[in-house]
Amino acid sequence: MLSIIDLLPSHTGWTKLPLGRIAPRVKEIGQPELEPLSVFLDQGVVPRSSRSDNHNELGEDLAKYLVVRPGDIVFNKLRTWQGGLGVSKHLGIVSPAYYVCRPKSEVDGTYLHYLLRSAPYLQELTRISKWMPPSQFDISWDQLRLVDILLPDLSTQVNIAKELERQTEVIENQKQLLSLLIEKRTSVITEFLFGGNSK
Repeated sequence: MLSIIDLLPSHTGWTKLPLGRIAPRVKEIGQPELEPLSVFLDQGVVPRSSRSDNHNELGEDLAKYLVVRPGDIVFNKLRTWQGGLGVSKHLGIVSPAYYVCRPKSEVDGTYLHYLLRSAPYLQELTRISKWMPPSQFDISWDQLRLVDILLPDLSTQVNIAKELERQTEVIENQKQLLSLLIEKRTSVITEFLFGGNSK
């Protein structure tokens, strides 16, 4: 059966290799003193302490938590289908329920981060995941490691990643500006109705 990735147009000079071959899973443990990290749909891998909306409790034995190094790709296996994955810029630890993959030297982690968050890849990740009611999909490592990754040479990967980082930053700045404009509009309406301009 053809995967969604098989139906994508090919690029000259690009290879197609399974994820597990270019970014094998690692299970490094035994560093409970490192900062706990989490994977969020909107930000990827960030320190738990940077967010107030993570209500999952830390386990009792942090020595069993997986070590994450900068450049590693971390997957929340119940949220991978939604984009619950990302490249880490931090040294830390995550729950052993996550998958931690360490890209080989010829693979750029940031490129993988964006590729796996693209629409075709999210569709493929959803397709190979197992439905877990009420609203989650569990993806097994045996399925995830076989997902074919479209891979140009390293310099092209880096250039693609840099351009997508730039475009993402522009979008985030626009979102912040829009949020400020909405706040300003609300303030103007409130002041006019209930402040000094009201009659």
